[in-house]
Amino acid sequence: MKNDPRRRLQELADIARLLELDGVDAQEIRGAFERYGMLGSWDELEREHSSD
Repeated sequence: MKNDPRRRLQELADIARLLELDGVDAQEIRGAFERYGMLGSWDELEREHSSD
């Protein structure tokens, strides 16, 4: 996603699916978004995930 922004929507959809699985640490995933300077995308994903 960071290296190829064209993949952003598909990558976010994939990550949203992972967040639905038992045992996945959302804070660890958030940390990756933070490390790559993409907290805006995390916030968007979190909003979408919480509205389901």
